[in-house]
Amino acid sequence: MSAVGSSDAITIHPGADATTIVVSGSIDERSQLLLPDAFTVGKRVVIDTTAVTRINSLGVASWIRYMGKLSGFGVPVSIAPLSVAFVTQASMISNFLGKASVETFLAPYFCAKCDQAIEQLFAIDAQVPEEMACPKCTAPMEFDDELESYLQFRK
Repeated sequence: MSAVGSSDAITIHPGADATTIVVSGSIDERSQLLLPDAFTVGKRVVIDTTAVTRINSLGVASWIRYMGKLSGFGVPVSIAPLSVAFVTQASMISNFLGKASVETFLAPYFCAKCDQAIEQLFAIDAQVPEEMACPKCTAPMEFDDELESYLQFRK
C-alpha cells in the first residue's frame, strides 16, 4: 500500500475497501491534517493513531474540525487503535471523535519493579484489568492512569 498524501502528522493510504489514515507525532497548531481526496476514500475510512504521542489544545480544536470534514465524505469512519493521547482527550471531550467508531485502543501500564512502561492493545468492549504481568520481569504491572476516567470515552 503506497501513500498518496502525507504531511508531518498524516499519511494517507488508499485501498479498494478502505482508505487508511495514519496519524503520528504531536498534534498541535503546526500540524498539517491532510484530508484524503474524495475520489480515493473507498467504502470506509480507518484511522490509525498508534504513533500519536501528544495533542495540545490547539491540536484538539484542529482535530475536531478534521473529523467533521471526514464525516462529510459520507462513509463510515473507524479508529483502530486509539492512542493513549487520543483516549485521554476523547474521555474529556464528547465530540473529539466526531462520528467515528473505535475498534481498538491502547492502555498504559507501568512496572515499578523493572521500570518498564507499555501500551497494551484492547478491543473496544474488552475488560481492562487494573494489573497485568510485566512482559519483561513478570512482576505485576499497574494501570498507569485512573481506570474509570480513562475509559470514559467508551460510554
